[in-house]
Parts: sequence; C-alpha cells; structure tokens
Amino acid sequence: LAPHEYIEVLLHCAHSKFKGTADYLPEQMSLLIENHLKPNACNDSESLFQKMAYSTKVRQVLDKHSAELKIIFQLYATLDMSSTEAMQRASTMNITEFQMLLEDTELLDETLTVDAVQQIFEGIQQSATAEAPAIEEEEEELEDDDDPEGLDDDDEMAFSEFVDGLIAVVAYKFPDPFTPLSSRINTFILQLYTSLRKHWSRKRISPLVDTMLNALQKKMR
Repeated sequence: LAPHEYIEVLLHCAHSKFKGTADYLPEQMSLLIENHLKPNACNDSESLFQKMAYSTKVRQVLDKHSAELKIIFQLYATLDMSSTEAMQRASTMNITEFQMLLEDTELLDETLTVDAVQQIFEGIQQSATAEAPAIEEEEEELEDDDDPEGLDDDDEMAFSEFVDGLIAVVAYKFPDPFTPLSSRINTFILQLYTSLRKHWSRKRISPLVDTMLNALQKKMR
C-alpha cells in the first residue's frame, strides 16, 4: 500500500469499528489509535504472524486442505535436481522448490517478487525457530508424527513450515483488511489447486503427479 492508501484503510477501519461509539470520523480515528494502534506499535511482527497463522479459523481451513497440501509438498520436495544433496533431500522443501511452486502457479509478479519469496522463506525459518515450543501442539494436527526433518534446518522447510509459507504468501499478495485471513487462505488454496491442475495436466512425469492430480480433481468436484 502507498502511504495515502494505508491512511484510507485506517479511516475505513476506524469508521467500521467505532461508528456506534463516536459520531464523527476524527473521534473514531482517535479511538482506533488509542485503543489499537498505540498498544500494538513496535510489537514483534513475527509473533503477530504466528498469532494470525495459528488462529482457530485459519487452522480449520488448513485442516480441511491438509491431505492435498501434503501431496503437493511431497511432489515439490523432489523437484530440485540441481545437486546430489538436493536430490537426496526429497522429504523437505528448499527455496528453489518453493519458488518452483510459485512459478508453476503463476504467482510471481511485481508484488510477489523473487526477493520477496526469499524474505518469506527466511522469515518462516526464523519464526519457526523462535516460536517452535509455543506452537508445537497446533502443528501436530498438520504434521505427520515422522515430520521433524527440516524444522531445524535453515535451508529446508518441513511441511508445517511450508504451510506457514503459503500463509505468508497470502498475507503478502492479498493484504485485504476487510476479508478474514481464513477466507483469503481458503480462496488462495482453491486457486492454487486450479493452477496446479492446469500446469501438470500434460506433464505426468511421475506417479506422484498422478496422485496429486487425482486428489485435486476430487477436491474440486
């Protein structure tokens, strides 16, 4: 958002939040600043991301798509053939493979650039390291019991980190304050499925691709 667009968003938020409390927009804006902006100014953005990403409604959406997302993760975790090490690490996803997914689904653009993807990847790694003890219970519902690999590796993502990465892409690419994050994530995932089916429908290079396409076809019925 440009500065003037950011201010406009705050004005809309102030009016929506306090129209029943204050009659005039300046008073509504003052209430927003005093009650919400000042108390949360300079808070750790990573902690805020974790709070949003692990909210009940967001987790419910992700639980609904967990099986399909795991298949997508498993496929893309095998696609980096650039080195022997990359080929051996077929159960975790590196940044090249994460970027491949975004390229295949045509998500990269002037907003979500390669540099932005690098920032998201690094941010997820740092966030996972800092917040792992606090979010361990929530992750269990989205992780297999044998999915610890990648969690302590700054160059690789485990499945739970991959899911966090998708959430970060949604927040980065679709910063709509008037639509709940859970709704934006659900819409994004369905669009992701459509794009993956389009990309892979004529590239059945492995049984895992067939498994993914079959799962997505069932999901989109």
